[in-house]
Formats: sequence, structure tokens, C-alpha cells
Amino acid sequence: MYVEDGGVGTVSDPEIATLIVSVRRLSGADRRHVSALVESLLRGAPGRDARPGSDSA
Repeated sequence: MYVEDGGVGTVSDPEIATLIVSVRRLSGADRRHVSALVESLLRGAPGRDARPGSDSA
């Protein structure tokens, strides 16, 4: 489980929950680097769509 400002969200996958908590601890510049890395990985993965909100994986 992770906590958002103003509410509580739950994630069933513990790896995703860990990523959310970890990314929130990074500086703004580091989050932008992580975002660019994730987008790059998604663009290179067959059958995946890098658009936000897309869940084709």
C-alpha cells in the first residue's frame, strides 16, 4: 500500500508499490531521468505502448 496526498491508494503488485515509494523519494531531476529510462524501455519492448495510461503489457 502507498499513501497519496489527500488519500490512500493500493497496489496489488508489491514490486510496483516499492517503485512508487522509491520514486517519490528521488529529486525532481532524478525522477525525470527515471521517467526517460522507463519510456525508453517501453519504446524498445515489442507489444508495449509507452503512452501514459496505456496498459497493453
